[in-house]
Amino acid sequence: MLKGDGALRCQDLIREICQAKEVRIVRGAVSADHLHLLVSAPPQIAPSKLVQYLKGRSSRKL
Repeated sequence: MLKGDGALRCQDLIREICQAKEVRIVRGAVSADHLHLLVSAPPQIAPSKLVQYLKGRSSRKL
């Protein structure tokens, strides 16, 4: 698991984005070059659209 400011910033961004979309994070792990998420999302949000939104928003802010 990646330690330091980058990992903490990434975790905070993902939490913030998920809260805005009413997505609940069940489990997650941040590594140096990727992350794993298990989420519970409203049925109106397609999994591919959720991933697209998470990647887009977090990459612009990081």
